[in-house]
Amino acid sequence: MVVSEVTSKAIWIKRFLGEFGFTQPIATMILIDNQGSIAFIKNRVHHNKTKHIDIRHHYVREMVIASKIEFEYCNTFDMSTYLFTKPLSIIKPTRCMQMLGLKKFDQGEVLSI
Repeated sequence: MVVSEVTSKAIWIKRFLGEFGFTQPIATMILIDNQGSIAFIKNRVHHNKTKHIDIRHHYVREMVIASKIEFEYCNTFDMSTYLFTKPLSIIKPTRCMQMLGLKKFDQGEVLSI
């Protein structure tokens, strides 16, 4: 379900930017930490457990076939955006902050722009 939501948002942004002359000739890469979702997108077999996502699933497949979207596996440990979406232990937020280029400032430091 999340994959279809992300796909629709990515296509919307792509079209929106296209109206201002910013075209993207290559497919938008979306990183996923769920290999089952990637396999489900590539596999045309439908199961009883997936009936409720058929329409959205077809839309995602159409965008992949049209080369507008690509999905690639990314290990959960390498997902920097989890800092904003998941409750994490102390090690993971520190790593996410480093990957995003964020720095912890002490109270006495002054931020210069």
